[in-house]
Amino acid sequence: MSSFIVYLEQRLEGRRRPGPDWFPESGLTKLDFDFDYFTPRDIQEKPIRHALLTRGFHIIEGQSASGKTSLLEKLGHDIHKKGHYHVMVLDAGVVTHSNKKQIISELDNLHGSYGERLILLFDDMHRSFEPANEIAHLIIERRIRTIFATRPSFRMYSDVKIRNILLQLEQTVPGCVTKITGDNIQTQIADSALKDYGIPATNDQMKEIASIASGDLWVLKYVLETYRKTKTISAEKVYQSIRERIIELESKSGTSLIEATYLLGLAGIHEIPLKIDSVQALVGPKSVEILLQESLLVKHGERVAFYHTSLGKLFVEAIRPQQSKQNRVNDLAQFLEKYIAMHSDEITLIFKRLCLDTNMLEALLSSKSGHQAIFYLLSNQSKSLSDIADFITDACRQGTNKIAEQINHIINSSVSDLVKKIDEEDSLSEINFFLGSMPWIVPDDMVDKAISINALMEKRQKDGDLGENQCVYHLHIDEQKTHFETVGEILGRDIKLEQAIKSGMGCSRYQNINKAHLCLKSIISNSSAVSKKVLNALDMLRLIQKIESAKDTYLSIKLIHSINWIDRDWFGKTSLQNSSVFEKISSIEDPTQRHYCEQVRNMLLTPWMFAGKV
Repeated sequence: MSSFIVYLEQRLEGRRRPGPDWFPESGLTKLDFDFDYFTPRDIQEKPIRHALLTRGFHIIEGQSASGKTSLLEKLGHDIHKKGHYHVMVLDAGVVTHSNKKQIISELDNLHGSYGERLILLFDDMHRSFEPANEIAHLIIERRIRTIFATRPSFRMYSDVKIRNILLQLEQTVPGCVTKITGDNIQTQIADSALKDYGIPATNDQMKEIASIASGDLWVLKYVLETYRKTKTISAEKVYQSIRERIIELESKSGTSLIEATYLLGLAGIHEIPLKIDSVQALVGPKSVEILLQESLLVKHGERVAFYHTSLGKLFVEAIRPQQSKQNRVNDLAQFLEKYIAMHSDEITLIFKRLCLDTNMLEALLSSKSGHQAIFYLLSNQSKSLSDIADFITDACRQGTNKIAEQINHIINSSVSDLVKKIDEEDSLSEINFFLGSMPWIVPDDMVDKAISINALMEKRQKDGDLGENQCVYHLHIDEQKTHFETVGEILGRDIKLEQAIKSGMGCSRYQNINKAHLCLKSIISNSSAVSKKVLNALDMLRLIQKIESAKDTYLSIKLIHSINWIDRDWFGKTSLQNSSVFEKISSIEDPTQRHYCEQVRNMLLTPWMFAGKV
């Protein structure tokens, strides 16, 4: 069977239940579902099951440790027991741009074998969103019955470069998202577990348990276990119990576990799967073996990781309760620096996991090994352009000036290697991935000089979210002459910002100020010196030949659009104005792709708004 898509029942049967815990650290097992150890969410389960079997898809959204995966597996197990459907699981954490074609091929084979009897549980979409999002588009197109599970962070992927399928479904299909929390079920779980333990709690004690857990079901597990053993309810008692457990394991094994658990817990907070041989070299093979035996670490092929983000947080807090956040950032950066020194090719995966933590990104980018790994990524001919694009977008997505400046510097030093990759690459998709990532490397302070953020925020507070098609007109641009001169200097043109923002950049799609800000950032990225340096060094005649000879018209036009984002004058200087590429748009079967290409054509073949006075 595929190493990426697995049968749900095989996954459940592969887990073990080591003791009387209401929730084993290795995850719920087949027995838990068969004997109703799982606390039901009937009010949510039935509508989700109905939507899946009638509409064909549904989305489960919830914060970390809210019970998404358990609910997903419970739904899948119940459907499987009826005997008609084949229920498969795909964890987005294993999806990358490099393996997505293989995953799509496996999915197509399964769909060909089972047809309408195939049900897919697509878990943790947030963990590797961009390649997982592409697979999700194909899933919807092929009408494969699927339940998607994700954290709310999937909404950060909403720029014009990514057609976020989950957002698209949420906005167009009423009732297709079920939002779950641990808060609305933790009391029920606690009551059931404590009755099984034979030690029911008072109402006040139940409130105290709920207060400590705060909707995190992993924290709740440890609070309940601590109460069962000590008859005490307190966060400190939970931490003490965890420390005592590690010390006891150290005593039995004769090896140091504290530091290994702490460092791997820090990596676990960011869901970073690490190669097992390197982890053994860094923290000791015995430590890794014990943590695997205790189900704190889980093994995926040749990698290991903490079983869950919340477990990582819990153990880190228990081991170093008084430590500052910055010290933890420094500790993880030093650990990852040593790891990257052993595996430079791991830099894209690590940055993907760190993309929401700007402090960690900055610390790692500043390290010697971090720099060396990035240079390796850019210069190594075995690394694809999409790998590099992943790195750029994930590193710069948060938009801090320091990160953008560091990436600018590193790319500027590697232009010749990048140009060689692009010139030798035949896949328009790969080229587009890379050139489409370039607008991200613009420091936000360039944008902030151009618009009055305070005025925008005042407008937002007054009117709330800006309505579709009204974004441009509600953008309150600071009319001080100095601001217009700054923008003119950045863009190299005499413009009025209201008109510039309105120009074919897709701004009318943006429904709030944050997205409008991102759109302006993309316009200003036109001035990025390093982007133009890469573009000017390319064999442009060769690239245009690839565009005109490509069989996929959608990819050709998408690449033209990406290049024009880097240099607004580029298209007007090429022979593409008279190309037959645009004549092929009517033959594109996918209506969404055809509409996109028509928009790009209209934007490029209409006299450009930036030329002369607006």
